[in-house]
Amino acid sequence: MTSPAAATRLDEIRERVEAATPGPWLRGWWMAQAESMCDCSTKGPLLGKRPQKQYPGAGPFHVHATDFFEDEHQISGPAPECEPVAGNYGYEEGGIIAGSDAAFIAAAREDIPFLLAEVERLRGALKECQDGRYYEGLPK
Repeated sequence: MTSPAAATRLDEIRERVEAATPGPWLRGWWMAQAESMCDCSTKGPLLGKRPQKQYPGAGPFHVHATDFFEDEHQISGPAPECEPVAGNYGYEEGGIIAGSDAAFIAAAREDIPFLLAEVERLRGALKECQDGRYYEGLPK
């Protein structure tokens, strides 16, 4: 049985997960092009389109798989939205975009080992049930 402290901790982790930007998150950034500026014939399959305001009249941004660049300093959401989650460059506003994402990222270092330990504990309990150790001494 999960202890009350572990149950509270799991609730806190769940709250952080639900408050964070939806995933999956990718390590890198997207460089999509406005529809009127994109030569889609050379870019591979179209993953989607997202609205853009930078170039009035140029149409939505086209997002292709080749528009993604791996980068250890940035985290982005999936295509076609491609929303930045976090960055580490001076020209970006504030690095991490949402405070809820910052809380999620900062807590991950402690949350993941806790969750792994909980999984191992539950696996051990399941193995004991499967091995019949919880039923020793009881009539079968």
